[in-house]
Amino acid sequence: MVKDNKARIEKIYVTLLAVLVAIQPILELVWFNDGTVGEVGGFTIPTLIRFGLIGVAGILSFFVIRFNRKYLWLVLYLAVVAVYAVLHHIFCIDFQSLVPGNFNYNMISEMFYLVRMLVPIAMIYFVYNSSMSRKVFDGLVIGISLFSSGLVVITNLTKTSIGSYSNRTILGNLIDWFVNKGVFTFNDLASKGFFYTSIFSVVLVLLFPYILYLFIRDRKKRYFFLAVIQALALYMFGTKATTFSVIIELVVMFAVYLVCTLMKKDQKFLKSQAIPFLVLILAAVIVYPYTPAISRSNYDAEYQKELDEDYDEEEENRALEEADDLEKYYDENYMYFSISQDFMLRSYPYKYDLEFWDQLLKDLGPSQRMQNRIVEQRMLERVKEINDDPMDDLFGMGYTRTSNIYNLERDFLYQYYSLGIVGVVIFLGPYVGILLITMILMLVKFKKRGNIENCSLVLGVGLSLFLAYYSGNVMDNLGITIIMGMVLGMLLRINFRKEVED
Repeated sequence: MVKDNKARIEKIYVTLLAVLVAIQPILELVWFNDGTVGEVGGFTIPTLIRFGLIGVAGILSFFVIRFNRKYLWLVLYLAVVAVYAVLHHIFCIDFQSLVPGNFNYNMISEMFYLVRMLVPIAMIYFVYNSSMSRKVFDGLVIGISLFSSGLVVITNLTKTSIGSYSNRTILGNLIDWFVNKGVFTFNDLASKGFFYTSIFSVVLVLLFPYILYLFIRDRKKRYFFLAVIQALALYMFGTKATTFSVIIELVVMFAVYLVCTLMKKDQKFLKSQAIPFLVLILAAVIVYPYTPAISRSNYDAEYQKELDEDYDEEEENRALEEADDLEKYYDENYMYFSISQDFMLRSYPYKYDLEFWDQLLKDLGPSQRMQNRIVEQRMLERVKEINDDPMDDLFGMGYTRTSNIYNLERDFLYQYYSLGIVGVVIFLGPYVGILLITMILMLVKFKKRGNIENCSLVLGVGLSLFLAYYSGNVMDNLGITIIMGMVLGMLLRINFRKEVED
């Protein structure tokens, strides 16, 4: 009787985890995040659902996961988090800047953020210690991929999609990339379906290699067609990161297929698999120059070239030096500096630190000023410099403070400023650590562990983490990191637990 109850609870536990993962694409839809669907108690519906389900999973875990030495590591980790949270808060309170209010640090919001960062870590732990089978995992990957990529492709073809950069309905679709090349701008073409942000495309990058693995493993056409749809969706998002990822993942997975079939002999080499693979790679290469991302790259390059050609550095420097009232000069000219006005007026108002902005104008030409990440990092570095506390390197300046300046679009580096080196190790270290441990295991036990399945998961996670650094706004997005947590938890289960069922 007790055994039956435990089995029933464990089934509910796995089902709950599966539901939590499966609904992430739905929770990332625009209506749940733009105020259309209201908040409850100051929290959005997605936040309440995520925390509610992860909380229930946490309670059930006490009945499912056997108490053993592994719990000591969990207790130790949570103890380290608690000590870090206290020290982080102490150093964040004692902070000085040139801006009144010191960018409004808030303890409650800060602690809530730290808890948010723990959710995907908990997901890794729960999945690793669950009885989630490959069948359930495969179903989740397929379902998320089909829903997300299908939504993007269908809304693109019907021209009902929201633009990735414009946040208005797109004017051109996939056909217009070829038929009306040059008629539409990248703003008119890049599409994200009905997702709130285009950064959710990282989920498709995460899962794309595994879809290719399923095609190799099961030899079913439906997985090949899903891979085609997913590749198109990644192109349609129109970001350079996701566009490059399509070809990278296709080429790497094909190389892995060749190594595992021709050299390792893990399975038989089949022309019926190799030829479709090559056709998909060739098609991706042919379509690549017509994608919105390339259109944007060409536009940006041309525009920045024109800016630099028209820029007279000596004249600008002379105007700055000759200005009798520097603040008045900025009042009249800040809109002509090729810097986001939001940076100069809201993020780090120039009237409080004219010296910083004056030096930035002298250091950077117009094309560099247009690269927001450069300016974002310079602002955060300046605020850190003004506070002049070595503890900022270790414990950060606080997420609520840095987010009130600007979310630096370069994960890991952004968390360094907000959480410090210690915070990065605690909250982001598990992602990188699991990836590295698995890669080492694959090399040490190459014959057994250097297989296509492991390669597909490692490639998906590894490239997603790189995109987090390259594009930013990934590691703070629970819609992405919860799914990544499931993938990493399953990666651990496959390689470090013997009872994984098919």
